[in-house]
Amino acid sequence: MVNIQVQIARWKLTFDSIWTDDTKRKQMSEQCNIFSGRVLDMSGLLSESRT
Repeated sequence: MVNIQVQIARWKLTFDSIWTDDTKRKQMSEQCNIFSGRVLDMSGLLSESRT
C-alpha cells in the first residue's frame, strides 16, 4: 500500500504534464488498473465466503 501511495503522490505533482501526454496518460491508466487489482485482492472481497 505504501508503494501505491507514493506513486499517487508522484502523479499528483506532475498530473498536468501526464494528462496532456497520451503515452504517459495511458501508462498511468494501466498502472492504476494494476493497483486496483492489488487493492481488491488485499481486501478479500473476491474470495468466496464459506459459512
